Amino acid sequence: MKKRKPAVMLVPIARPGGLVPGDLIEKAQEYARAAEAPSTLRTYASSWKVFTRWCRATGLNPLPADPETIVAFIAAQGDRIRPVTIKKICTAISQAHTLMGFTSPTQTEPVRLTLQGLRRLKGVAPVQKKALRTEYIRRVFATMPDTLIGKRDSALLLLGFVTGLRRSELAALNIEDIIFEPEGAVLTIRKGKRDQEGRGRRVPVPFGQQEGLCPVRCLRRWTDAASIKDGPIFLRLDAGAPRARLSGGAVAEIVKRAVARAGLDPAVFGGHSLRRGFCSEAARLGAPERDIGRVTGHSSLAQLREYVEAGTVFQNAATNNLVRDL
Repeated sequence: MKKRKPAVMLVPIARPGGLVPGDLIEKAQEYARAAEAPSTLRTYASSWKVFTRWCRATGLNPLPADPETIVAFIAAQGDRIRPVTIKKICTAISQAHTLMGFTSPTQTEPVRLTLQGLRRLKGVAPVQKKALRTEYIRRVFATMPDTLIGKRDSALLLLGFVTGLRRSELAALNIEDIIFEPEGAVLTIRKGKRDQEGRGRRVPVPFGQQEGLCPVRCLRRWTDAASIKDGPIFLRLDAGAPRARLSGGAVAEIVKRAVARAGLDPAVFGGHSLRRGFCSEAARLGAPERDIGRVTGHSSLAQLREYVEAGTVFQNAATNNLVRDL
């Protein structure tokens, strides 16, 4: 099985006539690539490709690009691509220019005004995945098959739900990252979206009251059944394929298959549904925001509050008494 090549980051390269040795240039590129998460590098690379392909088709220069080129690109793509995606492409364009020593054309007033107008006309509200709340988890587990794949999926879903981990963090877990204690298990999250330098955080997972819905016992059942002694916890189980670590995308597919089997709409659920479910249900049960954020690793309380409000929207709502008084 071929290893997937890492995404190419837009990094400084040797200029004609430069005196910097090639091996140092290569080392600098390696450090520059390590400054961003692999998923971010892939986003930059794919976004830059969209822009350069359009420039070739229209005969315009992508690097350095004039502000007029960026404005024309936005106008051409505004009816085809969501504003949030166009914003990401503009970020990649800015990154490319900055790293090559050029002034970013996306920081100019014409581009800023064009983006602002696009957002006002098209709207910027993201399409959020639905939270996997407790009642949905129960429905999912009522239809979970008693197979090796079922054991893996049970451990994955419960662990994701009670910890609020991102799908990439779930996929990155190794057996060495778990310490079992009398009260349950403690996970060490070595890296995360907001912790690329690997300072890490510890996440407690207590024993559940119901054995079938206990994340610690489900995790034990899976690792014992799959004879996992070291390395990745959550593995691919494709027929005829070697066992390898699940990807973040595979985590999302597992969620979708599980909810579909339970009679729920897989289109509105995904990998992020586990994280949203934890935040909303923990808030509904009275957990303070700081405690929720300590588990999830949220660096922004404003972002966390979006999840919290989704779980508490019916609590203390001004409409409650009005409805009861009808």
